[in-house]
Amino acid sequence: MSYMFFTVGDGDPSKAGDVVAAAAPIMKEAGASYVRGSVTLTGEMTGKGVVSSIWDSIDSYYAHRHLWMTDPGFIAVMEASGTVPLMTNVGQILDERGDCDGAYTVNVFQTATDHSLEATQAVMDVVGATLVGNGVNGARAVRGLAAGQGTGTYLGIFYVDSLDAYAGAIQGLYANADFQAAAASSGLTVVERSFSRKA
Repeated sequence: MSYMFFTVGDGDPSKAGDVVAAAAPIMKEAGASYVRGSVTLTGEMTGKGVVSSIWDSIDSYYAHRHLWMTDPGFIAVMEASGTVPLMTNVGQILDERGDCDGAYTVNVFQTATDHSLEATQAVMDVVGATLVGNGVNGARAVRGLAAGQGTGTYLGIFYVDSLDAYAGAIQGLYANADFQAAAASSGLTVVERSFSRKA
């Protein structure tokens, strides 16, 4: 399985795109299969920038982190944007459906009582059939590991081009009997939801 890292920084949100543009080539050369920048629009983290990246292993991320954190060009961009790293959280990618890209992301933090992969996939089967292509481009299910703020929780990430479209589509999901059954079976409970825009 792959691991998704979320590095949160505080700085000028209008320059978050510059930060991810400087980090992405270095991270990809070091082995990241995916790098995306976003700015949080709601909740306690409003205005914070996030660089998300996907790696084959946790060790690989930390073995290479110094490459961008000590790169003179990246440091210059960080300084110009006033960005200070605050934290890095990591989760294990359990499943994904559709195209995981879009103008916005909706991050849904959840808890569950059934932690089996089968339970997650049952929920994602309904999400894929109901939402993907109907207001949602793609979705990822991520389980928080024993490190960082999201330890022990689940994160559903929905990639959308319109938050209005997501709001309309999610009502259909919640009304879906198959989703209700899968969520009840796994003990899935939404704790918090946040919106972000692509940087």
